[in-house]
Parts: sequence; C-alpha cells; structure tokens
Amino acid sequence: MLDLVDLRGPEIVDERRAASLLGLHIQFMRLPDHLMAIPSRARISSFIGAKDGTAYVSVQQDPAEMRFAIAREIGRWTMHRERLDAPGYDGVSVRSGHPRSVEQREAEIFASHLLAPEYRIRHWRSEGSRGSASLGRILGVPATVIQDRIAA
Repeated sequence: MLDLVDLRGPEIVDERRAASLLGLHIQFMRLPDHLMAIPSRARISSFIGAKDGTAYVSVQQDPAEMRFAIAREIGRWTMHRERLDAPGYDGVSVRSGHPRSVEQREAEIFASHLLAPEYRIRHWRSEGSRGSASLGRILGVPATVIQDRIAA
C-alpha cells in the first residue's frame, strides 16, 4: 500500500491522493452545533461509511488534524474494511490521541507512519532538531503525532 504513495521521495505524502488510489472517497462535512458542544478530546473528527466507501471528515478542526483524520480513515479502510459493516461497529473516530477502540488506535498508528515516516524522523533528528511542533508544521501533522512517533 505504501508503494502507492511513494514515500521514498522528499515530498509530503498526499493523503487525498492515497485515499483516491485505494478507492476511498473523502467527503468534508460540518458537524451540527450540538456535537460541537462535546469536549474537544471526545469530539468527532471523522467517520467512515462502509457501504459507500466514503470517509466523512469534519471541517471544524485545524488543517493538521484534518490531514491526520484522512490518513487515519485510510488506515481504517485498509486494515479493517471487512469489519466496517459488522453489527456494533460504528466507524467513528474522535480527535487523535483519544481513540475509542482498538481499531481506531491501529488506524492512528498507521496514519502516523504514513504521514511521518521513519526516514523523516531520523533525518530530522540527525539535523539536531528537537521540537516536535517544528516537524509537525513541516509535515502538516499535529505535534502529538510527532511526539508519539519519537516515543515509539
């Protein structure tokens, strides 16, 4: 799967292109106000519709979180597609770092490796860089993603 997006190059991974190549459609949505009243750590970030192969991503988050949400849904689509329409499986993801399920956590790990691959982490460290926020800005991902990748 990762060969499809050519992680060997210096460019930033295009998560929308990767989704398209895998047959996952991305639809941006605006959540109703009553759902936005939920504390941010539990706020819905994205969800996936198994029947139509569409990932719905909230626009009410910063661009780095949206990018991560798309990559997380790619992970869910790639690793858990057969379970997406199983009874009791809701396919909802909350903001990164606060997984609702084992499947979401696995999809988050997938997404972090897709958007912040090991070679980028190693290169960044070899240059003596230390702040996770700076690499997060470069790669367009939340700083918590970089923190998790460094800690792993």
